[in-house]
Amino acid sequence: MDLPPLLTDLAPSATFQLITFPVAEGWGRLNPSIARANDGFLSVVRSSNVHIEDGRYVTASGGFPFRSENYLAVFDDDLQLHSIDKLRDETSNLTKHRSRFPGYTDLRLFPGPAGWQATAATHEHNPRDLNQQVLLQVQNNQIREPVLLSSPEAGHQKNWMPVLGVALPTLVTYCSPTTVVRFDLAREFAETIAEYLAPPIAKTFRGGSQLVPAAEGYVCVIHERLRWPTVHKLYAHRVVHFTTDFHIDAVSRQFVFQLRGVEFCAGLALHDGRFVISYGENDGEAYLAAVAEKELLDLLHPVGAIETAPLQPSRNWQDRRTIAEQIE
Repeated sequence: MDLPPLLTDLAPSATFQLITFPVAEGWGRLNPSIARANDGFLSVVRSSNVHIEDGRYVTASGGFPFRSENYLAVFDDDLQLHSIDKLRDETSNLTKHRSRFPGYTDLRLFPGPAGWQATAATHEHNPRDLNQQVLLQVQNNQIREPVLLSSPEAGHQKNWMPVLGVALPTLVTYCSPTTVVRFDLAREFAETIAEYLAPPIAKTFRGGSQLVPAAEGYVCVIHERLRWPTVHKLYAHRVVHFTTDFHIDAVSRQFVFQLRGVEFCAGLALHDGRFVISYGENDGEAYLAAVAEKELLDLLHPVGAIETAPLQPSRNWQDRRTIAEQIE
């Protein structure tokens, strides 16, 4: 088995640019999300005191806590950075516990009923110090009004993918089985709107960017963790197409952006015939990749006939009371 090709090997139009701005000394920039805004693009870029050294996560102090902060970046249509502001954490309305991983990590932006929202992972609200999914409001350079979407009993929950172009917050929580959940916060209600067997190839798929409306369905970018004897950690990516009712029906070959190591995609936007992909590299740098729309879609290949019968709910991924208790 060969190492995954570079994105430019598959899509020669791809170009890359580093996202850079001042951060605290010893902190990096990583795992940005991006979304189309009115006259450009909006991005949340994570900053952390952690970096990878010889395949290990280390800090200047030599240990925990691994801290994270988030910055809101505005780009114009040419992907030139227009402004950057640190997002203030105003989420004191939920109990926070002592954690090895304070702060919100890997936000994924999407427009919601009341403005910009984001999903994120949090440890501080989980008494067991596990990753838990949370919904945040991103307003006035603040992170506000957190709503826990997964319960502590569900174990580690990471990388849920928002669906764009829908009225209520809708998230793909798993690729296999394909599971999609819609949240109506005003009515204190959540429901699983799709749960299907996925193609066998999707067994190792992990989120991932948002699902962007395209090609008579939705397109996203997912990652897979690969085992390789000469690379300590290797993430590969694929473009994935979902039908309008959330069946996975086409995927691309595996690829890496620029590095055969740790890369992580958390954002995808489409505008004027071009996809913009946001991703982190080695948990220390943040990048944007721009690819012609047709060229990226041409990478998709049908997965063939698959079993698509609905499954019986099989995972207690959420305590339904969790949302209601927080919206009172």
